[in-house]
Amino acid sequence: MNVVVYAGARMGDDSEYGLQAQRLAYLLAVSGCKLIYGGGGKGLMGTLGRTAIAHGGCTVGVTTHNLKITEELVKEYVSELHVVSTLMERKNKMFEMADIVVALPGGVGTLEELLEVWSGWHLGLHNKPIFLLNPCGFWNPFIDWITSLAEKGFVRSSPLLLPDVYSTADELVDSILVRITSKQ
Repeated sequence: MNVVVYAGARMGDDSEYGLQAQRLAYLLAVSGCKLIYGGGGKGLMGTLGRTAIAHGGCTVGVTTHNLKITEELVKEYVSELHVVSTLMERKNKMFEMADIVVALPGGVGTLEELLEVWSGWHLGLHNKPIFLLNPCGFWNPFIDWITSLAEKGFVRSSPLLLPDVYSTADELVDSILVRITSKQ
């Protein structure tokens, strides 16, 4: 199972974000899931890559020429590296490889990636499951905003199509593994 994870290039203001990123990477690695992410070595992205590699996981980094990570660091957190020209190509490449999409806490880039994938899912352009890892309620304002869009008539509200939300990596990966098992 190929799991694309969108995550911040910073650690954020709560250590729980990093702990849940570590736990997610560990659980994906020991479950045999391939981690696909932005390939960066800083912040939550770096935590994901380093943790997955440390536990025998396979990681695929997708980056652009202008963001390209240095070759000597690649082995620390990326098993395989794809370098593309633009951020749009980066998003498309990551999505093409994905069976499942997970968003961790992050900044504008993470939000933009999530919104694009969620919009396509909402419109029925794809059916890839989308999960939010929501430590410390990080995504609650996003969920409230989407709910308010439905209340204001801008988003379908019956049923309201929200990504699956989990407070811990353990709950999230359990759900992924249930999906894998049900497809076999």
